[in-house]
Amino acid sequence: MHIAIRGEGPTDMGRLDGTTFQKGPMVILIEKMDCFKVMKEKCCGGVDEYIEWIYVHKNDIKQSKEARKKGVLRSKKQANMKEKRFFRDAEAFATIAKEKEAEMMIFFVDGDKGDKNEYERRYRSIVSGFTQAGVADRAIPMIPNKISEAWLLCCETCENCDKFEKLPTGDESNPRNPKNILRKKGKTVYQIAQECDPNCIDMPSFNRFREDFRRIVNNICGYNTC
Repeated sequence: MHIAIRGEGPTDMGRLDGTTFQKGPMVILIEKMDCFKVMKEKCCGGVDEYIEWIYVHKNDIKQSKEARKKGVLRSKKQANMKEKRFFRDAEAFATIAKEKEAEMMIFFVDGDKGDKNEYERRYRSIVSGFTQAGVADRAIPMIPNKISEAWLLCCETCENCDKFEKLPTGDESNPRNPKNILRKKGKTVYQIAQECDPNCIDMPSFNRFREDFRRIVNNICGYNTC
């Protein structure tokens, strides 16, 4: 199975080292999810080599997006979307992923420092981009609220994790910023992800991703796979 991914940097989905993909913390978490393990067993014969991560670089998405803006007429509704950047990014990503024959697609972006309404707009815009590209049945938004470090903080406790989504993220000098809290633990984000059991994470944005992942796996591999 080919899984196309879009990330923001090496500390979330990973990076390309030449032609070799180096997995980031978020991919490490995905591979440890129960539904991923079931998918690998039922759809890929339990063989790691039958799953290939296809890293789609942001520069390729930008080039594809610019090309499509010149050749595609947008409807008034689409043009007025508040988060049209993510609509277009998701559509361009999906277009590239289809060209690379990806069966599954995961679009990662942080929720950033916005409120819940902004998070929801971002989510809906990405789903709309998938729909426009005709891949809504096999593409998944992956949006930590507010940043991926909040999910990794939950890995450390797996209790009362809702509070991590409310931590301030705009000012990286703030000691309550999730990045600073993690630094004080003396572990890298990779170490925390490797030690984490993501199946115990219970927080709204991660639960949403987990449910979307389960639904898409069932679409691809057959009803009740997960």
